[in-house]
Amino acid sequence: EKLHTINSQESSIKLTAKENNIFKSMLLSTEFRIEKEFLLKNVWKYHENTESSTVDTHLYRLKAKLPDNMLELKSNSCHLNIISLD
Repeated sequence: EKLHTINSQESSIKLTAKENNIFKSMLLSTEFRIEKEFLLKNVWKYHENTESSTVDTHLYRLKAKLPDNMLELKSNSCHLNIISLD
């Protein structure tokens, strides 16, 4: 976590601090699913009902770094498709 890196057998992925916080939040969430509003409130500390595209921007950048189909983005939420954490 402190290194902002995700390691697998095949590669190592360097994350920004925000991407790392997003990924960590999803790993700790129920079924690896999280609402974008939760990220705004807890990662960016924005007030409720604040409109911002910053979450979407960071999620798209994170999705581009991760293996294909690992991060699923929906209008109000995102989901990590994880098979194993070994």
